[in-house]
Parts: sequence; structure tokens; C-alpha cells
Amino acid sequence: MNIRLSDLRVRLVAVLWVLVFVSAGALGAPRLDYRLGITDAPNHLFHVTIEATGLSGKTLDIALPAWTPGWYTIRPYAANLVKLHAHVEVRRLPVRAIDKQTYRIEVGNNRSVSIEYDYYANNLAVNGAELTGRRAFFLGTNLFFFIPGHTTDTPATLTFELPDNWRVATGLKRGEGKNVYLARDYDQLVDAHTLLGDFDQYNTSALGKPIRIVVDPKGLVTPESAEKLKGYVARIIESQGKMFGGLPYEEYWVLY
Repeated sequence: MNIRLSDLRVRLVAVLWVLVFVSAGALGAPRLDYRLGITDAPNHLFHVTIEATGLSGKTLDIALPAWTPGWYTIRPYAANLVKLHAHVEVRRLPVRAIDKQTYRIEVGNNRSVSIEYDYYANNLAVNGAELTGRRAFFLGTNLFFFIPGHTTDTPATLTFELPDNWRVATGLKRGEGKNVYLARDYDQLVDAHTLLGDFDQYNTSALGKPIRIVVDPKGLVTPESAEKLKGYVARIIESQGKMFGGLPYEEYWVLY
């Protein structure tokens, strides 16, 4: 069988492209793991540390959303960033803004970097974030960067560093260790409203699934009213579950 030189070249190019794609896939997607601390509650400042791993290339682009799930408006969350920087151990890396919500980090040949910043949180709204000396409330789209093109392909952990008497109320799954939570991917991470503080919690169930009802500030609900509240919430969720053919979660948190 005779093979023309032009055909051989085409086949060689095709093989090389396959090898490129296989090699790129073998590297895996980059991953971000998050740590949230209470840096300066009187001045409404969270401190966020992100460990970025599995990196490839000379630069890393990270972006903060300008959107919130179910809330159809653009919000300038990146305007609340304070002192954003990236580093490998003690060596600072160049960071520059490339648009209103995206930053480019010169990572060089490093496959992992640390990203740190403060976030000003003084907006108690369903699509906002608030931090005071008594509580914290946020949705992840306010606080957490993502890597464009990689919101659904890697899991993440979120670890809270809290005052001794504060607890966590969130729909995220608990991980191993104190105040460690797990997310299937970035989309799940930022679609879980979270309350931190010293609050009242009442437990009930609906269609066999645990329901956690949290009331903040603490002490507002009498025992009699708490029982009524649990009954109201359970009946609403049961009706919704029957309408849609079941409840698509293992546990649900209701935040008041």
C-alpha cells in the first residue's frame, strides 16, 4: 500500500494534536480551596485566603462574580475588595486588574499559589454580605473568586476561623475537621447562604429529611412560638416536596 507524503503529514499532525489534548487533560483542572476569617468585625472586614493548586501556564486569571443566583441584577462586588495580593511562601507575585472584576496573577512556573484579601461587608441583603461584632451573613458570590471556565469541574473546601462562641449555619456539607465544609464545585459553593454567629436553632424534618431553622438574633422566639414555627416550615416544605416529586437535598437550612 502506497502512502503519499502529504497524507503522512496530515496523520502526524492529527496524532500530535491528540497527544496535546491528552497531556492537557492529564494535568487536571486548577482547584481553589478557601479559608474565611473574621479579621476586623468593627470595620466589617472579612479576611479570605485561597489556596490555588494544579496550575499550569505563566498566568492565572481569577474573577469575582457580578451576579447572584436568583437575583437578576448586576452588583459590583469587586468594589469591596481590600488589599488583594498573591504570593508563594513569602514572595509576592505581580497582580493586575484586567477588567472590573477580573485579575491576572503572574504565577511563573509555580503550580500552587496563595491569594489573600480583605472584603468590606456592610450590606445585610439577600444578595449582600454583612459582618459585625455579633454576626456574619453572606452568599459566596460576594466573597469568593473563581477561575473563568472552571466553575463546575473541581471540588472545594471552605474553612471558617471564628470567635469561640460562634457557630455555622449553611447548606454546605460538613467535612473533616473543625468548621470545614465541602462543595461539589464552585457553583454549589456560592449557592449556599451562610450565617455565622450565636443564634437559636430549631430542628424538624420534612419527608424524612432534616430541616434546620435558625433565628438571629438569639432569644427572640418563645418555646411555644418555636413549635409553631417548626410546624409551619415543615408543612410548607412537605407540600413543595410532594409537588416536585421529592426533596433534592439531604439537609435544608432556613435562615431568619
